[in-house]
Amino acid sequence: NIDGSNMTTQQEWQDNADKRDHQRPLLWRTESYYEQARHMWPGKGKHILAQYNDEFVVVYQAFRPEIANYVVQHKKFDGCPFYNPTRMTWIKTNFCWIMFRSQWATRPHQERVVAIWRKRAAFDRYLTWARTQGSAPGSDGTVRLQWDPDHYPNGDCHPYRKAVQLGLRNIESFRSG
Repeated sequence: NIDGSNMTTQQEWQDNADKRDHQRPLLWRTESYYEQARHMWPGKGKHILAQYNDEFVVVYQAFRPEIANYVVQHKKFDGCPFYNPTRMTWIKTNFCWIMFRSQWATRPHQERVVAIWRKRAAFDRYLTWARTQGSAPGSDGTVRLQWDPDHYPNGDCHPYRKAVQLGLRNIESFRSG
């Protein structure tokens, strides 16, 4: 999870509440999938469906255990001997999509799914830099934009709705937490 520039667990966030009088945690909200699908979510088109608030957006990434363990312990990717910042790494805002893509965390080198709380400003900046090919002028790396089929909890593709995934390469603000 990401707290500003440092990754943190929700328990650590709550334990350190006295150190942050101006920030609030992104608490996990749960709502009926059926109710959201029926009354809130768009039925077709390209959309970013995510757990978010004014300060944070949760993105998901699947990693091999060595990378996930390092990230959880050190709260950043930098310094992890198994993480390659020049390799495109794909983040998704949709939990069902990351679970489907990682074959429910059984695909080799994708056995751990990490939820990362990105600052909303950083996530919005990634969207500004995102391209379907090439790189955006002024970006500190490459951000690829892809729209893939959204997925139902059972793994089936949604016939009309697309989910965003962003490929990040050499994005310093992502690597350093």
